[in-house]
Amino acid sequence: MNYYQQRVDIRSKSYWMRSVVILVLGVILLACNRQAYASTIRELPQTRITVNGSALALDPQNPAIEMNSRILVPMRIILEALGASIGWDDTTQTVTANVPGIEVVLRIGNNMATINGELKFLDVLPMLYNMRTYVPVRFVSEASGASVDYDPATGNVAIFKAGGAAVTPPLTTLPTSPPPSLPSGIRNLNITTAFTNGGVIPARYQASDVAGALEMSPRVSWNAFSGAQSYALAFFDVTPDMDGYLHWLIVLPGNTTSLAENASLNETYPDEAEEITAYIPPDLEPEDNRHDFELRVVALSIAVEETEFHVISDLGDFISAVSPYALAQGIVSGYINYGKEITPAPVRPGSLSVQSTAMGSAGIPLKYTDSYTETAEGDGISIPLSWSRGPGGTLTYAFILVDTTPGMDNYIHWLVADIPPGITSISENASELDRLPEESEEIIYYEPPMLDEEDGRHTYKLIVVALNDDLEGIEDLEMVYTLEEFEAAIAGHVMARGELNSFFQVR
Repeated sequence: MNYYQQRVDIRSKSYWMRSVVILVLGVILLACNRQAYASTIRELPQTRITVNGSALALDPQNPAIEMNSRILVPMRIILEALGASIGWDDTTQTVTANVPGIEVVLRIGNNMATINGELKFLDVLPMLYNMRTYVPVRFVSEASGASVDYDPATGNVAIFKAGGAAVTPPLTTLPTSPPPSLPSGIRNLNITTAFTNGGVIPARYQASDVAGALEMSPRVSWNAFSGAQSYALAFFDVTPDMDGYLHWLIVLPGNTTSLAENASLNETYPDEAEEITAYIPPDLEPEDNRHDFELRVVALSIAVEETEFHVISDLGDFISAVSPYALAQGIVSGYINYGKEITPAPVRPGSLSVQSTAMGSAGIPLKYTDSYTETAEGDGISIPLSWSRGPGGTLTYAFILVDTTPGMDNYIHWLVADIPPGITSISENASELDRLPEESEEIIYYEPPMLDEEDGRHTYKLIVVALNDDLEGIEDLEMVYTLEEFEAAIAGHVMARGELNSFFQVR
């Protein structure tokens, strides 16, 4: 084994446990979010999904579904098939998942989970459909170490997990009802509001000292529910330590299905409506960092005048008060990062044009490596690169250089993030001479390829991405040590992407 291969082995061992933790988090935390209704959903009753040859136990009432060209299935069925040991506490609405040496705990209705007691933020959103929590098949499978083979001709999906036996998932006591403690028989409401589910809440609805803050209540609309005598609309801060603080609560007559923007200040409510808590716009300071919020609408079986919700001050009070009368519920979540306007990433990112004189068809020049020949040796300097400007909404750039040679496990040679949006090039030798942009973060310093003649030809990939957030909002990007972790960290944040491929061989 040469020195280069030894370094691969050392790095992989050093980060094995941390990688397992993050992978498990990526799988289990998907189950905590509540609803996603922005896209058209298509049921796929004929789709067959197998894990190591055994079909998932889907049924006609809960088939696979398709949303934004992605296949989703019920959370419980896929996670158990992939080997997670999962427990459910109905009293506290808490899910506990265990693998050897790791315990992951999350609570329905809370966007934080714990791994071995350490709090982690949930930012990957599944959806609630037919009173079941659905998660993307490919994401949860690959995050748990499985490979996925999709057959476009049949629509079937085959999942293979190394070391796993054919599994037919047993039924368990995991929840099939909508979140926090509402009756299991309630149905779903589709909510449309002024921010995307899981996205940033625009400044106009804040009181924070940021550009565009107008302190308005957001517009909200929802589908009418048969039998509803009234609707309770509430807005909560669900950030840890905020205890589900109530920012807005109004009870509306059953024939109401929408509120205009700034309805609270303008008092443009139906005559029968009762505003219990006028809209309190979020007022954050820079040190507050990210706060997370939920907008809920609950269809009730009692009229406005029969409700007694005046003692409600937080999410727990609200759930207790509406539970006896709840017929249907809808939830939209959003967040505020002080001073940043985040543009939602497109479902299909755009393209970046990437160039580098070090990544051409003739291969990587010797000077960018630590390799040597009989007549020359490399300088080990970092490669130059440039890219086209990202689309509107680009907040930062990041790039990664990996060895894609079979057996090298996409070994990372360089990773830089938080490059300001006005910068679109990096000069050669920038890593060694500390010539990277001042605001950027060199997560993995440039490690020049170091090969011998017997190593043969190695292939390399350079990936550049335009992102809609920075390291403050994409915290996992600072803890990346594999290409898979890089892709998982930036998922949902990519505005545009570009790649270059090349090779190096000692001759």
